[in-house]
Order: sequence, then C-alpha cells, then structure tokens
Amino acid sequence: MQVYESKNHRENFIESILSRKPTICPATVGHRTGTICQLSGIAQRLGRALKWDPKAEQIIGDDAAKAIQDRPRRKGYEMPAV
Repeated sequence: MQVYESKNHRENFIESILSRKPTICPATVGHRTGTICQLSGIAQRLGRALKWDPKAEQIIGDDAAKAIQDRPRRKGYEMPAV
C-alpha cells in the first residue's frame, strides 16, 4: 500500500465524498496511526513498555494500561457488545 502526499486531508475527504473515489489516506492507515499515538501516550503516562495484540486490538497483561485504553461511555453513546 502506498500513501500519497496530501497538503489538505480535509479537502481530500470532501472531494472523495463528492467523487466517490478513495481518500489519499485509507481509513485503516488512519486507524492504525491513531492507535500508535494512543498506545505511546499510555506507555509514557505509565513509564513502561506495553505489549499489544494488533488482531484483538488489546493491551496484553497490564490491567492498569487496559484501564486507560478505554472509558465508560455516556448514556446513549455506548458501544455495542461484540
């Protein structure tokens, strides 16, 4: 997969909606990038390395880190059980 340079992701997103063509940055790339940012923030706050299962998208063997990974949702915004 190749990610192309974009000076304006927002504009590219709107263009993609109108043209029905894919965005420059696939959603999976954005998701994985966000995941890395979240995990690095958790590791920094806890001051230690984390073990990550990318298929299950779960932190392994660290209950304190898992507690930071998610939070309860407000009523009406709960995530469905999988």
